[in-house]
Amino acid sequence: MIYNSSFISKTTCLESGTRGPDAPFYRWLALGYVFLFILALTANLRVLFKLFHYSRRRFRDHILLLNLCAADLFFTLVYIPSEIYAYTVGRWHNDEICKIIAALKGLGIYVSSCTIIGISLDRYLSIVHPLTVYQSNTRNKLFVVGSWFISSLACIPQVRFLFYL
Repeated sequence: MIYNSSFISKTTCLESGTRGPDAPFYRWLALGYVFLFILALTANLRVLFKLFHYSRRRFRDHILLLNLCAADLFFTLVYIPSEIYAYTVGRWHNDEICKIIAALKGLGIYVSSCTIIGISLDRYLSIVHPLTVYQSNTRNKLFVVGSWFISSLACIPQVRFLFYL
């Protein structure tokens, strides 16, 4: 299948129900996603708890790690349940919900990627300019806000032009 053939043929999410509960492989895949959901949820909640528990011992990357954990938790709570639904039910009942879910899936991935880029830039700048410690907290906050802003902008085409999930 051509990657963008649904865009060419104007197929919507409602018309493209190729997956469903009748295939046993998809049931096993959904079960794997349930296991992955439980594992990712407990791991991210544990990391979030540890970061909040040691909040009095803040370090430079604290806000970036909190944002990465929040983005991964967002991804876990949006992406995995929607995949479980897609593999068990097979189709969305509303095309607008399909577009919103696709945009939210992308948002979680984009924010995680931008946060990792922000952590890398922070490490680079702390090595190149080691004496500018006082500016790092403001810089990290700007990285967090920028990652959510850039990721939100990147998700706009998915809401506007998506025809197939």
